[in-house]
Amino acid sequence: MKRKVIRVATLYISGLASGLDTEAIIKQLMEIERVPLNKIQQRKSLLQTQKNAWHDIYTRLINLQGKLSSLRLSSTFTARKAISSNESTFTATASAGAAVGSYRIQVNKLAQAEVVKSNLQGSILEDTFIGPTNIDLTQTTAYVDYSQGKVKLGSAAPYTSPQVLVSQPKSVSGISYLRFYANEYKPTGTDIKYYYAISTDGGSTWGAWIEIPAPGSNGTEIDLTGTGATHIKFKAELSTIDSNITPELLDYRFVEARKVSGTFRINGREITISTPTTELTVIRDAINNAMAGVTASIVNDQLLVASNNTGVAAAIKLEEVSGNVLTGLGLLNNGVNNDLQVAQDAEILVNGLLVKSPTNTVTNAISGVTLNLLKATGVEETLTVSQDTKPAMDAIQALVDQYNSVMDFISTKLGKGGDLEGDPALARLQQMLWLRMTEQVEGTTGKYRSLWDIGISTGAPVGSGALTFDRSGKLTVDMAKLTAALEDDPDAVKALFENTLDKGIAEKLDAYITSLIRSGDGILTAKEQTLQKIMDDLDDQIARLEERLQAKEEQLKKQFAAMEKALALLQSQGAWLSAQIMGLMAYNPATRK
Repeated sequence: MKRKVIRVATLYISGLASGLDTEAIIKQLMEIERVPLNKIQQRKSLLQTQKNAWHDIYTRLINLQGKLSSLRLSSTFTARKAISSNESTFTATASAGAAVGSYRIQVNKLAQAEVVKSNLQGSILEDTFIGPTNIDLTQTTAYVDYSQGKVKLGSAAPYTSPQVLVSQPKSVSGISYLRFYANEYKPTGTDIKYYYAISTDGGSTWGAWIEIPAPGSNGTEIDLTGTGATHIKFKAELSTIDSNITPELLDYRFVEARKVSGTFRINGREITISTPTTELTVIRDAINNAMAGVTASIVNDQLLVASNNTGVAAAIKLEEVSGNVLTGLGLLNNGVNNDLQVAQDAEILVNGLLVKSPTNTVTNAISGVTLNLLKATGVEETLTVSQDTKPAMDAIQALVDQYNSVMDFISTKLGKGGDLEGDPALARLQQMLWLRMTEQVEGTTGKYRSLWDIGISTGAPVGSGALTFDRSGKLTVDMAKLTAALEDDPDAVKALFENTLDKGIAEKLDAYITSLIRSGDGILTAKEQTLQKIMDDLDDQIARLEERLQAKEEQLKKQFAAMEKALALLQSQGAWLSAQIMGLMAYNPATRK
């Protein structure tokens, strides 16, 4: 069966005249031609695998080098720990320079920041809905649920609309300004409107109801100046188009206010309130924006100004320059701060001696020790400062773990079937790492000469105490022996890793790893660069062979096409000759029967 094979930009018909599958023949011939290319590609793949393996070793060596830094620090081996006998009163930390010993600590005062408060903000008409006699139900049959600070309508539908709630009168004599606040709940289809009325004769007669615009989060100002008001009362109208919907009035209040303006200073920073205002939020924001070392806030309708730092030295300095902001709000009374909390230094007794601190983090009491004060009890507690072996033990264990990881990885790559099976350079690298970790250390003056002496070996004690041997060169740590060595002579243990002759294990291992991974002339860096250069050369060879193979394939196609064309011509000529012979035979009497 004849097949038509289509190539990009070329129409090629296979075996049209010969009946041969020339496409398959060409493919088989090209497979033979591609053998050298396949070998080069296989070699490149092998080199890429080796390069990746070397890079993995490079990365693991960087991680190993990173574990050496803490072992070159004196503080790792001379660390101290501080323990409080009562951590609800104080906690403590100690640096390497702290003297080992026990101390008597008594916390008498905690440091605190000064807090100044305003005193002219107070609630009017607070909690006046306290019983049914205070609520006008003449326009409604609704049930009223009332409680301190809240009024809720509903529960007994149907009822008519609107519903009206009226408070008892409240005295406002001597008050010029109020601010009205209300947190309301208004389901869809309901509405709440607010009104107030004033009396100028003690509550005998009342003026008309005045609607209060819906209050926002900052409230609504009510100006009573010039009205002669002696009393005020409040009304809310709650309306709904659906008797099954319950509108609510929640947590309303009138707040006494004082309109203030002017210029004042806080800790030397000048602040100006140019437009007279009763809004505490305006003053709060102006203070906070001044960055005067304080933080202003509003709590329970009072303005609080707190120092950002504790201690007497951080006390707030208030000055009224012009106007009445500080005095009008009551933050400053007769030149004295209206303190909610006074500035105070911490006071403690250390072994009976008085120590003061502007903060509750005390660093000036015991050299090398930081005390964190939590509670002033006046009761004597105990602080114990002792040697802390944990940082050194953790650092040594981390080094051993990473070293073992590197040695395991190298053994896997070197072993049978590994990506770098039998590589002599890698075998030498593994041997050098083992030597750097296990050789005796020069320059030590203490009792320890090698890691073996402090419990680090190439095996674990078994039976009578003989050591097993790990063929990959991995190390094990005898934690009990290491702890004992650190407690006995931490300086001698440190000298194993770093000493005055620069012959410590950490120093020599760090230098060796640097020689392997250093950019430019590092052994591993050069190894990767060499492999990459070879692969680049192979890429060039592959590209040239691909071009040659493409040309070869086109040549074969042309040759087979020429063959098909010649065969077709021969077949055509044969057919013509056969036709001529048949014609001659038809006119030859001898051939007739």
